[in-house]
Amino acid sequence: MPPNCKRENAWSEKESSCLLELWDEENIEEQLEDPARQNQSIYKKLSSQMKKRGFFDKNDEQCKVRMRTLKRSYRLCKTRLNTSGKNRQLCKYYHQLNEILGSRPATSPVKVIESMTSKKRVESDDANSDDSDKKLIVTVMKLKMSTSR
Repeated sequence: MPPNCKRENAWSEKESSCLLELWDEENIEEQLEDPARQNQSIYKKLSSQMKKRGFFDKNDEQCKVRMRTLKRSYRLCKTRLNTSGKNRQLCKYYHQLNEILGSRPATSPVKVIESMTSKKRVESDDANSDDSDKKLIVTVMKLKMSTSR
């Protein structure tokens, strides 16, 4: 970066920590997953809450971008942790992000289906889950067919 260019509105550690606290306290992730809600109002609420805590220079768009960046960093970190080798490191806010995002199906799938062949059987601990397993396989196959079109 040229010496005269300055990265404006970079997030300090205190600002990021405040955003993470609000993200967790307010159940923001659940609200963002609700298709009936307007997400922009959630980011405005976050910005407003940050102003109440003394961080006046972060608007709703900046909160949205920072959250997206933190999510990306968390997912990348989780992927790297699943590989073997040296230099496996946690991202800066890994533990806080894991509290917020760790139980989401997108980051920790409930079941993993390795193959979509009709003969493949999904193993389950529940003895009465044969019907639910079949429904899950059918649903996944339908989703796969609809996304491949």
